[in-house]
Amino acid sequence: MVLDNSRLQIDIKVSDAYRQYLSSLGFDTALKGSCVILGDSDVDYQLAPNVQTNRILNAPYSPAGVKHKLLYNGVGKNLSGTIKAFARRVEPDGSIMSLYQYNADEVFYPGDTPPTLAEGKNWDQITFDDLKRGYILFFESVLDYYLTADNIKKRISEAYTFTFNWDGGPKPSNWDFVIDNTNGSLLLAKQDTTGTPIGLNYRGTLTIAGQFTKLTKVVTFNF
Repeated sequence: MVLDNSRLQIDIKVSDAYRQYLSSLGFDTALKGSCVILGDSDVDYQLAPNVQTNRILNAPYSPAGVKHKLLYNGVGKNLSGTIKAFARRVEPDGSIMSLYQYNADEVFYPGDTPPTLAEGKNWDQITFDDLKRGYILFFESVLDYYLTADNIKKRISEAYTFTFNWDGGPKPSNWDFVIDNTNGSLLLAKQDTTGTPIGLNYRGTLTIAGQFTKLTKVVTFNF
């Protein structure tokens, strides 16, 4: 973990019981923290057959059996970071187009490789036309104070809860979605609506909530 130069990093090894106590920081009224960041070298000793022979692992990655994991940022609420959404577009013939050069343009190119953090645009709004169309949305949680040695924000793998709001009504019969939480993605698709044009009123919302980080993101779309 690399912190900016306005923060002091201290590596403290404590007992399992006290580690659990620290993990409740910000939720226990007896604790008043301003900004505490817990690392991910926390091992669940109860998973081991012999507690006495275990040692604390000072690892830069999440070992098996993480018990009270990752970060708490006392400045904000729960974890400090954002959920980013990348998109690939599904054409009417079923082919897939991707966006790799959004800094230079926003033209989709043929290709089914998910964009990297540097190559992908973070989508907050999806625009559909009246053709048979779909978007594959990929989600990832990026934490503010969890960095690589190259000062790049790390991503944490987590499951998400997806909630749709179809302008207060039921999902239209000519729309559908498929959730793939294993890969942190979702397909949102529609049938041809040439006969009843959908326009550009972004009435639909998709709320993405991280089940571990509690971070949220809202993506709007027209229907």
